[in-house]
Amino acid sequence: MYSLSRDVYYKGFSENVDKCLTYHLTSTGKYTSGTEDWDIVYSRFLTVIYLSIFIISV
Repeated sequence: MYSLSRDVYYKGFSENVDKCLTYHLTSTGKYTSGTEDWDIVYSRFLTVIYLSIFIISV
């Protein structure tokens, strides 16, 4: 996300980009609060595969 008024980028990850943007636009957190012009400048969908490895000792 980028804020033109603050000239700052904020990076993070989310399963729901729209929900994340809404959260930061209405946030009371210390980093993103008070900034009403956050905009998504880059988004990438990633597929995550979880692997479990079991080691059995004999």
